[in-house]
Amino acid sequence: MWVVSDSGPGVGIRDREAIFESGFSRKPGGRGMGLSIGRDGLRRVGFDLRLIDGGKGAAFGIVPTDRS
Repeated sequence: MWVVSDSGPGVGIRDREAIFESGFSRKPGGRGMGLSIGRDGLRRVGFDLRLIDGGKGAAFGIVPTDRS
């Protein structure tokens, strides 16, 4: 697994699934496209983008999908 994290405020419990939907953003003026496009692109090539629980900030893991 490849992990990318930051030390910001993290992702609220209510937003954990919504953050991957196209157009979802809590940022004023945000377009909410990044995570949606990233996840779709990774799924096309056999990987997935997941939010990982862990400490302060947000952490996302890129993992291979099960090909069985």
